[in-house]
Amino acid sequence: MSAKRYELILIALALIISACIVLYQVEKSPQMSPVTTRQNQAETTAVIYEDTRANKVNINSADKELLMSLYGIGEDRAQAIIDYRDSNGGFNDISEIMEVEGISEKIFEKIRDDITV
Repeated sequence: MSAKRYELILIALALIISACIVLYQVEKSPQMSPVTTRQNQAETTAVIYEDTRANKVNINSADKELLMSLYGIGEDRAQAIIDYRDSNGGFNDISEIMEVEGISEKIFEKIRDDITV
């Protein structure tokens, strides 16, 4: 095999490896998806981007629909969470959600990895 051909094969191999590394990095990077929230009961909807791999629901700011996406949280419990945070100025720790009527320790254990404050 000639030196020129060997050199071309090495360059092609280097390009293939570089492309694989770039594709791997793109695949590993966090995917961004829009999440809409209503602010102050207004018609204006803000778009907030969050890391979908983390995909945690902020119980201090989530609207009813987003709260209802959590395990065991239906419309009544979601409203109870909103009422509790409105009355108490929000949650300081995720475990405080168990102070909301209808949120048992069992439900908390199921959602603890899905929520944040």
